[in-house]
Amino acid sequence: MKTKYLVADTAAFIQGVPLWEYGEEVFSLPEVIGEIRDRQTRQRVEALPIPITMRQPQPHSIRFVNEFSKKTGDYASLSLADMKVLALTYELEVEARGGSDHLRKEPQKVMTGGNVRQSSKQANTPEAEATTISEQGETDVCCSGEIEEQSSDGTEGKEEPESDATDEGVECVKEDEEEEENEAQQENQEEGNKDNVEKISEESGEGSEEEEDDDDGWITPANIKKHKMKVGLLEDEKEEEDVQVACMTVDFAMQNMLKHIGLSVMGIDGKLIRHIRTFILRCYACFHTTSVMTKIFCPHCGNKTLKKVSVTVNPDGSQQIWINFKKPISLRGTKFSLPAPKGGKHARNPLLVADQREALQLSTKMSNKKVNPLHPDYDPNSMPFAVRDVYSRAAQLGYIGGKHHHHYYWEKRNPNEPQRKTGKKKRSKK
Repeated sequence: MKTKYLVADTAAFIQGVPLWEYGEEVFSLPEVIGEIRDRQTRQRVEALPIPITMRQPQPHSIRFVNEFSKKTGDYASLSLADMKVLALTYELEVEARGGSDHLRKEPQKVMTGGNVRQSSKQANTPEAEATTISEQGETDVCCSGEIEEQSSDGTEGKEEPESDATDEGVECVKEDEEEEENEAQQENQEEGNKDNVEKISEESGEGSEEEEDDDDGWITPANIKKHKMKVGLLEDEKEEEDVQVACMTVDFAMQNMLKHIGLSVMGIDGKLIRHIRTFILRCYACFHTTSVMTKIFCPHCGNKTLKKVSVTVNPDGSQQIWINFKKPISLRGTKFSLPAPKGGKHARNPLLVADQREALQLSTKMSNKKVNPLHPDYDPNSMPFAVRDVYSRAAQLGYIGGKHHHHYYWEKRNPNEPQRKTGKKKRSKK
């Protein structure tokens, strides 16, 4: 398959894909070439028989891809270079088609309020076992009560021989009835088997003729293309003719994004990729789901127990959540001693709840006096150099420009893991 415009990702250059066989004109970005570190791959890229057009996408294309990735749940898995590759593919598709009417503005909607199928382990909960045991206990108690009443009546009347005789008579009658029923069932089964054999012998001649005419179950030269298309070894020729712009990448998040937008995705073997998947967050404490991938705490129970799961769309339009119940949830690094709370606006306290109040990073009065935009004599054009604060404590801690993040040691890795000592060792004095 060969397209008009082909946008190549880093994997296409690293694995040495012959790009000239899959695209008439190849596009890429300087950031993609910068990710190539080994010397042999760089020499291979420089020796390509076709020129590679370096092009930067427009800001509106990057903005569209950025907002779209947040809706599909792939925002956290994409880097800036990946965003630009997706934006460039989107921009070339709009130019080739003369518009974006055939592309999706939003991903396919996901029903996040559906019931999730429970596994056999969850079905065997103590509550479920208690209900089954209570039901069985009631039936057993009823049976035991009837037996006790019969035995007590027999002892009070002291007519043991008569009761034994009557019991034996009842048992004999029951045995005779059971034998008659078994004989009747055997006769019916034998008659049914004879009828089935006759029907099969009659239909065998007609079935052989139908099997000769119907070759749907066999792979023949006439239907080999049909079977290859079902398996995915052959692409549909009608769809191949409509593809003008494609992106060659092996990144799963990028492939998922391209398919959601409606763009063509090509693997390193030159085949189109058609399956898409959407990710949502599922709380393993209250089993609530949300499609807002920027959430850290569960909006229903408030715990930090959100886990990323995939959702696929069935052919009938229903949504199916894929959960690996066999993989246990690791509690490593979730139990540790919290540091002592600190005050001040530069304090780094753990973020424990979603509505936790934080100190406002306001500028001091002294810094406002240096540059006052509301002053009548203030003229930004007369200042050739911008004022950069690099000496204050806020600048050294990285609080300037709204870059206040909470990714500290209790969120990055396991806090209980012993740290490696890198300082000078004290020599013991002898």
